[in-house]
Amino acid sequence: MLWITNLILFASILNCHGYENIEGRVVNGVTAKNIIPYQASIRVSVRDYLRFGRGHTCGGVLISRRTVTTAAHCLTDGARMRTVFDIHVVFGSLNRYIFTDETVIMHAEKIIMHPKYRRFESLEHDIGLVILRRNVELSDIIHPIPLIDFAIPTGNRCQISGWGATQWRGLMPLQLQKANVSIVDRNFCNASYSERFGTSITYGMVCANGQTESGKIIDACQGDSGGPLQCDDKLVGLSSFGVSCGASFDIPGVYVDIYYYHNWIMENWKNNGVMQKSHKTSIFMFTLFVNLIWNLKS
Repeated sequence: MLWITNLILFASILNCHGYENIEGRVVNGVTAKNIIPYQASIRVSVRDYLRFGRGHTCGGVLISRRTVTTAAHCLTDGARMRTVFDIHVVFGSLNRYIFTDETVIMHAEKIIMHPKYRRFESLEHDIGLVILRRNVELSDIIHPIPLIDFAIPTGNRCQISGWGATQWRGLMPLQLQKANVSIVDRNFCNASYSERFGTSITYGMVCANGQTESGKIIDACQGDSGGPLQCDDKLVGLSSFGVSCGASFDIPGVYVDIYYYHNWIMENWKNNGVMQKSHKTSIFMFTLFVNLIWNLKS
């Protein structure tokens, strides 16, 4: 019965936050005026080569110089896991169709799915990592976001962002969108989903919703999956699933709980030789190196 119920919910979910039939942006968000340094666009390479920007399928988050995290369902194509040749990652763009001096395209060296993720059986463990072929050159425009290392409290104000839909089956915007949301009590969120859909909100999930000043519901939607839920400059969650893109304030959006998967991420960093360094440290070391060379020349 749970499997059947989940299939019904999947039909809503994959057309809401997922990458299938994607059209749109964050629901009732605003256009981002500045590049969000850790925001990534996960793209299907074949589509993007035909026209830059067309390949956008999901959001992603830069969490180290060589690591992007995203929703696991963004790294699948139906029942098939995508390969490193299927996707690439774009940073430094506001308009997904415009390649600027700040735009960086990175190719994947390795794709890591959570070992317990089962797309057509469960909504749990919806997290994956993309290990990049080389380090991203860090700057004030592109740099990783720290992972949260504590359980986020209910009511905490946060921000979501992405190129996802403005409404159910809406059109995709050119510009990156962002919006403010708040963390929702897990018990309330669990009751909303279990009563309506028979689906539990587990400890690997965190819920959030929001409203504009005029009372319009804020939510993630098609094309936002894998994008960041950022609270106080830390990565708290990844957009995972929801129902009908903000159809009801009583049905919050559901995000992967980064704190819950913190050890799994760190373990994979260690196993793949990936080190997390802050962009401030990297910029400091670069500046120190330049000054040293300058002094030697003097």
